[in-house]
Amino acid sequence: MSDSDYSDTETGQATRIRDTEARVRQAAHSLLLSTIKVRSLQSNCLYIVCAVL
Repeated sequence: MSDSDYSDTETGQATRIRDTEARVRQAAHSLLLSTIKVRSLQSNCLYIVCAVL
């Protein structure tokens, strides 16, 4: 949403806050999934290295 889609009323401010909170939640979720994927890859690589040795 652009700033022009919001009004200066309390409803507009509440909508802006909800949109911002949703973006923050989405970013946190993406970061969590990325971290899990990296940890999974590290575990798989460690397992492969140990299996080869």
